[in-house]
Amino acid sequence: SPSMRYFEMTTDSDAPIDVECRTKMISWCYQVVDHCHIRRDAVASASSYLDRYLASSESGLAALLDRRLFQLAAMTSLYLALKLHEEVNVHPNNMVGLSRGAYVEEEFVEMEL
Repeated sequence: SPSMRYFEMTTDSDAPIDVECRTKMISWCYQVVDHCHIRRDAVASASSYLDRYLASSESGLAALLDRRLFQLAAMTSLYLALKLHEEVNVHPNNMVGLSRGAYVEEEFVEMEL
């Protein structure tokens, strides 16, 4: 995983996303895979995808300033990890359910791109 230096890129000390937020989202990912009996390695892949996204793009920087966008990015990272590395049939609509309706399918599809 990149060194999480992306937190240093935000100059606003009141930025809503910090290491604690990332830790909470990764913990949530572990809860999901444990509940679904999926290998925990999927979360390692997801956190790597999330870190790279946050560190390497304008939209990643925007996600550091917007809690809703950050959560969507983290959930989409898990979705990608499951889709690419696990033998589970996962669909964006599954993520809508996991988000309890906070996001719609199109948001996951758009974030994936």
